[in-house]
Amino acid sequence: PAWNGDPALAPAELERQWRVVANPDQPTGIRGILRFAVEAAGIGWEPNRVTAALARARSCQDLAAGSLTRGNFKWRSDHPRVLDLNGGEFALQLLGYLHAAHANRLNEASLELLRAMLPDGVEGLRGHEVRIDYTNIFVMKCWGLIAAGEALGRTDIADDGYQDRKSTRLNS
Repeated sequence: PAWNGDPALAPAELERQWRVVANPDQPTGIRGILRFAVEAAGIGWEPNRVTAALARARSCQDLAAGSLTRGNFKWRSDHPRVLDLNGGEFALQLLGYLHAAHANRLNEASLELLRAMLPDGVEGLRGHEVRIDYTNIFVMKCWGLIAAGEALGRTDIADDGYQDRKSTRLNS
């Protein structure tokens, strides 16, 4: 649903969030970083700050070749590595929404970061086996694959998300 808050109040809240997101010494969760990017892009606020937030999110993504958590995201910026595999589902949920709802409001640098994080994030999702009884994470994984696949124009990725959902329904 469309945001129905008071747009006059949004810049003050985003400024408050920005002080945390912009401070590399301030431990910050991946959800907070990406929520800031989604909300700022949603109202067209400070596009360069959206880019900076996406760069910080990218710094939380495991990009090490051969890593078992490659493509996943640290839950918090101060974690030494990926400690909670669910970070990928939460990150891709927001990145997928950012692309679906606000790609037209992102500058080229933000789009470049988004397009880099999505396929790497897919690798992280594919490396995280999630049981159906872990309902919220299972659904978020499906959504992340679908949204990333559609954003990247990759039906093979989107089909992974649709297939997880279909096969689970048939097998449960």
